[in-house]
Amino acid sequence: MTASPAALVIAHPGHELRLHHWLERARPRVFVITDGSGSGRPRIQSTIEILEATGCTAGSIMAPFTDREICRMLLDGDVDLVLAMPLDLADGLIDHGIARWS
Repeated sequence: MTASPAALVIAHPGHELRLHHWLERARPRVFVITDGSGSGRPRIQSTIEILEATGCTAGSIMAPFTDREICRMLLDGDVDLVLAMPLDLADGLIDHGIARWS
């Protein structure tokens, strides 16, 4: 049986660390919503390095927002870009044959 392609969708850089061994085994396409800059500096570069080291691939959504930007958009009710993200995610999953949840 051939393993189907996998995906990981995370809100912030660093969340992937809890799944490090799975990243090495499944080598998913990874989608990240924010750059992880809530505590000061963006952390997306360290996530990209982990993805490269574990043989994973960056998805089409890779930190398009800073933590502050997404919070501001949500609080201001300016959610058009946030609401468009699931469609972009769906396109990325379909484009790479990621077709089911498990």
